[in-house]
Amino acid sequence: MNHLVAMAATLVGTAVVVTGVVAALRRPLHLVLWELCVLEHRARFWMRACLIELVVGVALAATLANGLAAPDTMVTVSRTFQGTMLGAIVGLVVIMLVVAHEARRFDRLGPPSCA
Repeated sequence: MNHLVAMAATLVGTAVVVTGVVAALRRPLHLVLWELCVLEHRARFWMRACLIELVVGVALAATLANGLAAPDTMVTVSRTFQGTMLGAIVGLVVIMLVVAHEARRFDRLGPPSCA
């Protein structure tokens, strides 16, 4: 039964972390992507891609952390939260690097042609 409690706590914690990050990122990231992509539908596509990458990265990190955790319930929850936070940080860094790279390219080459 303790393992089920740990898994439920992990699932709730992961959902809270992902929801918080997505809520904080959604508007600013969309505006940056809209500026970089010029057209709004392209910005929406890349926004979805970033959010999917973030959710998958956090889920993968949480899964790996749960597999490494000891049988003790609190250690399992603690390690899984650590993995969740690591996944969120790595996801944010990847998104930040992609946006920064594209912003530099945009500044250097100017806006893309719509043709």
